[in-house]
Amino acid sequence: MKNWLKQIPDEPGLFLKLKFEHQYQQQSNQPKSAQDSKQW
Repeated sequence: MKNWLKQIPDEPGLFLKLKFEHQYQQQSNQPKSAQDSKQW
């Protein structure tokens, strides 16, 4: 099992990058009015 776990790349920032890309794609697919209500 340890050998199997060693095959997984250790890139902690990769998860966040993929998460933000996914959120950006979801927001770009929403209608304009829905985006306006979620702005900072």
